[in-house]
Amino acid sequence: MNKLFNLFTSLSVVLLCLFGCKDIEMIKKFRSGNPVSSTTHCTIPFLLDGHEILINASINESHKEYCFLPDTVALTMINRPTVKELNLVMSTEMPTMDNAQDAK
Repeated sequence: MNKLFNLFTSLSVVLLCLFGCKDIEMIKKFRSGNPVSSTTHCTIPFLLDGHEILINASINESHKEYCFLPDTVALTMINRPTVKELNLVMSTEMPTMDNAQDAK
């Protein structure tokens, strides 16, 4: 049991060093929400592109539709131009890499 605790503690320290506090802040925000349940059922049309499920949806009753790649275990990220276009408030920024491996 003690070895397992030491392994978990060591792994936590390594992850903290690798990913930094910004990621931990994002995870805390992600876990702070409350589940929403409803007895209403609906069907959502989607496009299956290889192994990816793509969903077209509007945000905040916008007339424009955006393409989303839903992932139940990931944080939702929206790029800056879309944030500005929809007049959204950014709570936290998280650096990402584009296809050319340039930081964004």
